Amino acid sequence: MRFARSGGLSEREIFQKHILKNAMIPIVHGIPGSFLGALVGAILGAKIYGGFDLLEADAAEAVSHSNVPILVIHGESDTFVPPVMSELTHSTDPGLVQRVTFPGADHALSFLSDTPRYKRIVREFIRNVL
Repeated sequence: MRFARSGGLSEREIFQKHILKNAMIPIVHGIPGSFLGALVGAILGAKIYGGFDLLEADAAEAVSHSNVPILVIHGESDTFVPPVMSELTHSTDPGLVQRVTFPGADHALSFLSDTPRYKRIVREFIRNVL
């Protein structure tokens, strides 16, 4: 910092060229490694503890081997897991799989989009199953 100041750099130039650049090193190098570690951990965990290959997991296939009721709640605006995926799961066994969609809800946000409806659906499902 002293050398940068003595070289006539402004505070803004010092921040951009030295501080920010060095602050980004752990972010740029740490995030990809963390993501990769989490992915590998999930794949290995599924294989070791669940006995299945996460990369080849197929919800529709799993439903075909199930004999317990399944509730699938899906946001109609889900951009991460398209709603067609839950349609396929439901169509595998409509008697076993109850599918409920929430208009306008994105991935994992159905609860927040209409909390009273979400709670009612889950309560009814549990009541009917038990």
